[in-house]
Amino acid sequence: MRRTYFCLINHHTIHDFRFINDFIMRKFTLLLVCFVFMGGLLVAQEALTWRFANPQVVAGTPDVFQFDVQVKASASGTFQRDFQIYFDYNTAAFGSNIVTNGKIAVSELELMDNTSYPSATYTIVNSADNTNSKFAVITEADNELAQSGTSTFFLEVPTEFTGLLRFQIDIADANELAGISFDASLMDGGQYMQSTSNTDPVKYAEAATYDNNLSNASLKGLLFSTLKCFIEGPYNAGTGSIMNTDLLTNGYIPLNQPFNPSLPYYDNASPVWLYSGTETVSSFPANTVDWVLVQLRDASDAASAGSGSIIGSQAGLLLDDGSIVDVDGNPLVIKQAYNSGLFVVIYHRNHLGVISNFNVGINGTGTYEYDFSDAVNKVFGGSNGHKDLGSGIYGLVSADGNANGLIQSTDETAVWKSDLGGSGYMGGDFNMNGLTQSTDETLNWKPNLGGGGQVPSKSADSGYESQIPK
Repeated sequence: MRRTYFCLINHHTIHDFRFINDFIMRKFTLLLVCFVFMGGLLVAQEALTWRFANPQVVAGTPDVFQFDVQVKASASGTFQRDFQIYFDYNTAAFGSNIVTNGKIAVSELELMDNTSYPSATYTIVNSADNTNSKFAVITEADNELAQSGTSTFFLEVPTEFTGLLRFQIDIADANELAGISFDASLMDGGQYMQSTSNTDPVKYAEAATYDNNLSNASLKGLLFSTLKCFIEGPYNAGTGSIMNTDLLTNGYIPLNQPFNPSLPYYDNASPVWLYSGTETVSSFPANTVDWVLVQLRDASDAASAGSGSIIGSQAGLLLDDGSIVDVDGNPLVIKQAYNSGLFVVIYHRNHLGVISNFNVGINGTGTYEYDFSDAVNKVFGGSNGHKDLGSGIYGLVSADGNANGLIQSTDETAVWKSDLGGSGYMGGDFNMNGLTQSTDETLNWKPNLGGGGQVPSKSADSGYESQIPK
């Protein structure tokens, strides 16, 4: 006989099930909110990022390697109390025990002495040789036992990199690399911020990060591991990233740098690139396009980098891939010191010169790099003095034959016409194939005279203009 069973559930039972289910869901939601909140707290925990900045060789007896240490906080409201810096260095470059042997000097930067708040000052407590190849320095707030963290008695560590200390180390062997890097194992755990509620120090809970090192920094000067530009005349649009080397192939490039010609130069008594250096080569790398002149300027921004800010110049070689190297085919090294910011100018004898739009800082390996070719805004003044060559490549504008910084009628009358029909190393050879022909006028001078990137054209007699501040 088949039996049928019935389960009786009244409305009170259903209500109990719903209550239990709601209770569990509320608890789960509360726990989830707590986890998210705690996760947010962990993410928001203050931390420091350290970096080296402005490495340079300062001439003296002996020469000195100078660099800054900068720091930034991950969040605002982080007040500085005690900081410790440890870095390793190459003893072959500087010798060992640089403190004991009096080979290092330390000076204070912005975060150590705020003139707006004289009471918020900091002291270098101790500089020492941690080992024979490791340097240590400790700083502390003068008011660390007197007040809780405020902008009056303690400085807030900005969320942008700001200078803490400057170091100068005597160079023992300039042929060595600096080999300088932060010692994270000693620095982490040694940094304290000031509590905002009492006078107690607060240890940074998160490990610091380190933006770069100076392991490969040159002790001969500013080492440009990458310095790159293209010029319009020999640019081969079909390749997308290569310039022709016709001048080299035909043996027309002079062995001595060409920026010190007999004057006037095509009726111009003062070419913008005039330079008396003695750079010379016995032979050229196989992919050489021509000579270029590299000039360094020290200024707070590109607009302020006028001729009064020039700190050094050096003639180098432009290769077909846009690289600029020294006369030996090595990365360019210029022995100059700077204070505000470093801006690079590139001159070519019959193209408009350009200046970097941005301060040229060190990369992660302690060397300098700048590529003028990968964006129009890499050059100060943008499209008014820098040209889209196609395939995402930007380059120096051709047809400034008399080197006055303008593309104008005189580049045709005084330069192109005087060289027309000739062969060799000529100002009127705007496409740099070794011949001055009609195509130099029709394909280079005329298009660039017609206003170029300027809207409207500067005048009926002028087109593109160099944007390098005078």
